[in-house]
This record gives sequence, C-alpha cells and structure tokens, in this order.
Amino acid sequence: MYGNRKKLVFALITFSQSVNAGNWAIDCTTGLGKVDFIAHDKATMVVNSNQIVISSTIDRSDSRLTFFYAEPEDLGRGGMMLPWSDFSREKKIAFAKQVDGNRMLLTWKGFFDTTERKYIWSQDSDYVLYANKQEAWLTNCVED
Repeated sequence: MYGNRKKLVFALITFSQSVNAGNWAIDCTTGLGKVDFIAHDKATMVVNSNQIVISSTIDRSDSRLTFFYAEPEDLGRGGMMLPWSDFSREKKIAFAKQVDGNRMLLTWKGFFDTTERKYIWSQDSDYVLYANKQEAWLTNCVED
C-alpha cells in the first residue's frame, strides 16, 4: 500500500514537471502549429507558418493552460496587416489541456481586438485550418 502511494506521488510529480516542456506541434516534422514552451509561463506560438509567430504568457492550473497574447515575434506580409497594438493582453487567445505526456488538445480563440470589441483571426490560424475546427491535437516533439 505504501509503495503504491510512493509510485503515485512520483508519477504525479513527473507528469506535472513535464507538462508542456519543450516543443509541441500539430506536425513535428513540418512545425505546423508549433508551440515552443520557453519558460514555465511563456511560449512562442506559430499561429500561421511563415506569417505569424507570437510570444505568449501562460497561466497554469494542473494540466490546463491558458495562453495570452504578449507581442509579435516574427511577421510575414499577411501578419503585418493585423492591428497588433489593438490586441488585448488580458483576454485569452487559446487554452489547452494535456491529456498525457505526448498529446495536448489546444483550443484556439483568436486575438481579441479591443477597438472592435471582438475576437479576430479566430478561423485563420493553422490550429483551426488544419482540423477545420477550433480544436487541434498537438504532439510532444521529443528531440533525440
């Protein structure tokens, strides 16, 4: 009984430490929909390949994550057309739940435009375009 409890505690600690560490993506080979966790509370998100790469801040609660827009990191021609200074840093852009060490379900909301008072780019991210819905499965891209 005591041994099983130690194993459970070890498993929970291991799981919570590994939650979202490293790179995750819809497709690890191409980098489609990549989320790179660079710190416990920060991630780089490839919203659209070759167009929109942003930094985000993260609120964590167990295996659940809430992403908030921080700033653009790399923009292509299409990404430069968006009103970045109007986007809220308080409204969530996405949330995710890690189901195990290798899979995470990410739900994309979009960027909240404070001037228009609505979410935009909610249907145009790679996360949505790939699956044709707001949710996308990300895989842990383990590096050998």
